[in-house]
Amino acid sequence: MADVHPAVRRPVSSQAGTGGRRGRRIRPAGTRFTGGWRPRSLLHWWSLATFISLFVANTMGFTDTVTGSAMGCGPDWPLCNGMLIPDHWTEAVAIEYTHRLSVMVAGVMLMALAVWALLRHGGWREVRWLVGLALGGVVGESTLGALTVKFVNPPALLAAHLGVALWSFVGVFLLTVVIGHLDQEQAGGRSANGLALRAVLPRHHFERWVWFAVAYAYGAMYLGAYVASTGAGGMIQGWPLPRESWHQAHWALVIDVLHRTVALGFVTLMVLLVRFGRRQRDWRPDLYRGSLWALGLVLAQAFSGAALVVSHLAVWAFVLHVTIVSFLFAVLCYLGMMVMRPSRRVPQANSRSVVA
Repeated sequence: MADVHPAVRRPVSSQAGTGGRRGRRIRPAGTRFTGGWRPRSLLHWWSLATFISLFVANTMGFTDTVTGSAMGCGPDWPLCNGMLIPDHWTEAVAIEYTHRLSVMVAGVMLMALAVWALLRHGGWREVRWLVGLALGGVVGESTLGALTVKFVNPPALLAAHLGVALWSFVGVFLLTVVIGHLDQEQAGGRSANGLALRAVLPRHHFERWVWFAVAYAYGAMYLGAYVASTGAGGMIQGWPLPRESWHQAHWALVIDVLHRTVALGFVTLMVLLVRFGRRQRDWRPDLYRGSLWALGLVLAQAFSGAALVVSHLAVWAFVLHVTIVSFLFAVLCYLGMMVMRPSRRVPQANSRSVVA
């Protein structure tokens, strides 16, 4: 009989000792990421610290947008009001300068993480892709940030800036999970060459739903960022339905209603995703748990949107709103990674093993 890797075996039912009743299915390897956030190596600690630094940088960027502090350092970039360290401080200068500094720190940490991860786990295609995604996101974020300063905050560029920033966030989020899983399996005595990160997905329609949800989420986030950058949200009151009429708000009403309609569709999509994920719970419990997390986060996102309206766009409500949607998008991308075909480590020729 040919040797079949545990990650590609079909579920089997245990009949012995059950009186003919169907037993619990065997869960294959690669379906649990338990301990993925419990650091087991210096590399995992560094990846987690890099993720936190990116989270801080993104939070400062969101605060920068909602407080209108993007021009706190004037049209100069990378200098602040023509100086390396400004001599006159205001709230806008402090927020914008802190944002730029946090992005620089996160960028340096990410560069170190990229080199370290490639040296130690570069044989995994997920590691290579996620490193590229994270680095590309930081480069794109920095480039768009410079363009928004030069062109004095056009709404389309501001929205694109926030959208691209999420790619680096998601890249490091998933990279941290993957590194943690690899460390966990290898600590349990499993060989890296015989390890698979996920099992085969028996029902491919769930895969299509997941990728549709990822695309829908990104479009919804871009629309929300555009609403925030145009100031349309601040002109509309009332939740879940706006109180303003066309004569009062004009195009701001159209943009806001479109945003709320897309958000309602998002909730409906997550309910459907849980429904389809439930069918996978015996064979792929990781997908079912991920879909439940996505549903919980999208419901929290809806209530944070209500808090945003009721609080008249308070800074804390805005930061909470975008933080929740950031983690929601990260969870959906995690599901996207886990419905891909199983992959294994490719041996690296002439590579040195880096021990953390």
